[in-house]
Amino acid sequence: MQAVGFGNVGGTWDVGRTRPAGILGFHPQAPCMHSRIRELTQHLDATRDEVRRAVDSVPGALRDRTPPGGGWTVAEVIDHLARAEKGTAGIFAKHVDEARSNGLGPERSEDSAISAFPGDRIRSRVRKVISPDFIEPRAGVSFDDAWQALAASRSAILAAITKADGLALCDVKATHPFLGPLDMYHWVAFAGYHEGRHAAQIEEIAQAFASAGPHAS
Repeated sequence: MQAVGFGNVGGTWDVGRTRPAGILGFHPQAPCMHSRIRELTQHLDATRDEVRRAVDSVPGALRDRTPPGGGWTVAEVIDHLARAEKGTAGIFAKHVDEARSNGLGPERSEDSAISAFPGDRIRSRVRKVISPDFIEPRAGVSFDDAWQALAASRSAILAAITKADGLALCDVKATHPFLGPLDMYHWVAFAGYHEGRHAAQIEEIAQAFASAGPHAS
């Protein structure tokens, strides 16, 4: 397990290009979508863009290579994000489906669902934690495979969120392994800020390769 800060993509498609609908989290937002669900999808889109920009800063030939000084490769960081987001999607869907079957009512508030969430704390890479085994990256995973897994995990979480549109997700809670009891809005908020934190990790990897000079290539 790795201590991580807590405190050309997809084969021939270039990560820097405008992405088509349905790819890597980009999606049209229905005009009738509840404001809190729209806020979640915009949050996820924004932090995924951070990841994309960070990946763009690392030459393609280096994304599968261990950076100078050790640690995860870019591919492994991406695979970790995919596994974490897939897990969040599953937890979200399971608990919302159970609550729905028990009579979960409609959302009553239009206020921000995530503004009170400690996003800066999640983004911070000062405090170190150990990632749980079940979200450790696959050994030897390639960047292309990891990026495809990230696309699949985004499709899964967006499907779960969209299905829950209009429901009182503040009334549905599950215990997070690091933060304790969180409602479903905050589970998704964590997923986005978690990506932002690891985008910073990828930027650190890019800087490490750049500092090592041409022999790192």
